[in-house]
Amino acid sequence: YYLVSLFKFKAKMSQDRNLVELAKKGNLDALTKLINSKINSRGITAKLTLIDGCLQIMTISQQVINQEKFMLSLRRYLQNLNPENISQVKVYNCQSYNSFIYWNAEFKLGVDAQIHSFKETTSLGSDLQKYLAKNTEFLTRIAIALEEISAKIDSEKTANNLQFQSRTEKKLRLNENAPQPENNSLIREENYEQIEQFLLERNITIKFLPPLKEGDEILDSIAFFFGERYELVGKVYNKIKRNLTTGNRFKLELRTASQEEIASICQFCHRLHQIAFLEEYTYLKSPRYQLKAKPSRLPDAINFLSGEWLERYIKQKIIQLLNESNQEIIQYSYLTNPQISLPNGDDFELDIIFRINEEIFWFEVKTGEYQRHINKYSQMAQELNLDKDHAFMILTDIPDSATTALSNLFQMTVVNSDSFAEVFSRIISLEKNPPERV
Repeated sequence: YYLVSLFKFKAKMSQDRNLVELAKKGNLDALTKLINSKINSRGITAKLTLIDGCLQIMTISQQVINQEKFMLSLRRYLQNLNPENISQVKVYNCQSYNSFIYWNAEFKLGVDAQIHSFKETTSLGSDLQKYLAKNTEFLTRIAIALEEISAKIDSEKTANNLQFQSRTEKKLRLNENAPQPENNSLIREENYEQIEQFLLERNITIKFLPPLKEGDEILDSIAFFFGERYELVGKVYNKIKRNLTTGNRFKLELRTASQEEIASICQFCHRLHQIAFLEEYTYLKSPRYQLKAKPSRLPDAINFLSGEWLERYIKQKIIQLLNESNQEIIQYSYLTNPQISLPNGDDFELDIIFRINEEIFWFEVKTGEYQRHINKYSQMAQELNLDKDHAFMILTDIPDSATTALSNLFQMTVVNSDSFAEVFSRIISLEKNPPERV
């Protein structure tokens, strides 16, 4: 019995060492197993994805995880492990994949780790804290310079594609050294030029890719919350949208609204108020049940509330569906809002374009009048040589009967935002087989 136990112990130790070595090489499957082995006993499950050197960790728990303690422990563990090809770690905590995110945080690994760790370490001496407070801008410039040097060195190794890479390395969600896990895994394309190549084959060139912004994660979070609860939040959104251009104050009576509606509306408005997209926000409880607000006229607020939120939501919904897919391996990359030049010289902006395995999918979204746009989109689908199963137009507040008629008339899949997930999942057969090649 002792010898058998000893053999099992040695076998487990050997297996653990193998996992650690794989994890140090950046193997996503090994990292997932190691991290889950540390947290499963606490009722926490983690799902990991790797996107362009950024390790994203979605932690699922019934109770909110203590953010400070968890991040400190995770950071120390990953710094000691020091996995290859991972420079940034983003952590999200929620109750389920479909629920609202409790919190999110991030930290750096590798070259930038020392500089960025200053911001999160709670045990710093007062003198060092004062130094950092005075020199944050200087340290940030150093970090940016190091990133630029690293990017330049990497780009010189890449054949004659410096210009496109420098403009898209952060815009494309990719993993250039994607491991090949055994089961139910999501990987990103090693060759990120596939989307560009698809366009070039049709004599279409990419002119410009808008850069990422500092607040993108916050806006993505609000957009996902909004999109998942659109039916509940629609009343206040319509009020906001009607007063967006004038910036006028408005009132919304919620006496007949359900508790779920009131809670969702108040949470939505509170989050918009936190980021100054609502200049004013007040909710008067019983017996008034009245909401008062004033939308901001900031350009970012107008863009987001006019329809950008739906683009962000659809992008995240697609990624969520791919994460939950039963396929063993899914490869994907995507671009948002690329400005392109057509063969005839005209300019056009695509909302979202995805490459999933060997398929190209294009998505346009509209929260307002679509009638004067849909024919143009139908012609663009022909220009891209995409059939109706690969060209989507997502609308809000439109009955299914109308979307069916529009789909048949314009040879695109026109769908209500509430029905998008079901329709898209069915088209690409996420539950069954990989999609056929376009």
